[in-house]
Formats: sequence, C-alpha cells, structure tokens
Amino acid sequence: MKNKMVGMLLGDVLQRGLGPYVVGSLVLAGAVVVMRSGTLALFVEQLAVPALLVGGGTLAMGVYRDFRTVGGSWVMLVV
Repeated sequence: MKNKMVGMLLGDVLQRGLGPYVVGSLVLAGAVVVMRSGTLALFVEQLAVPALLVGGGTLAMGVYRDFRTVGGSWVMLVV
C-alpha cells in the first residue's frame, strides 16, 4: 500500500533524471538526522528505520538504473 502511494505521488520524478538520487538522498539524510538527535521520543526514532530503508532503496533504484549491475553494486558499496 505504501509503495503505491509513493509511486502515485512521485512516479514521474522517480523514473526520470536525477529524481531517485535527490529523493533517496533527502530521505536518507532526514532519517540520519532523526536517528542522531537524542531528544526525540522512541516512537519517532523508530520511524527513521523505515525511512532508511526507503531512502536506500530509492537511491539503489536510480544507481542500478544508470550503472547496471556491476557498476551499481560498486557505487552502493561505497554508499
């Protein structure tokens, strides 16, 4: 259900150009900021874990689309 919602909201952005890189990087950065802050409630902190997965998956989608299998794997290894 969540994938369909994200797909409807950002479908064209995630399929062309730099969209997956921008969205993935922003979601990853936001999740890291949330996880690094020490004053948030545990519930909010736990919401950052799925955000890490979504950000990493979105970034991987763009990397594997542009660099194919071997190149994309090397880039994701660095990330």
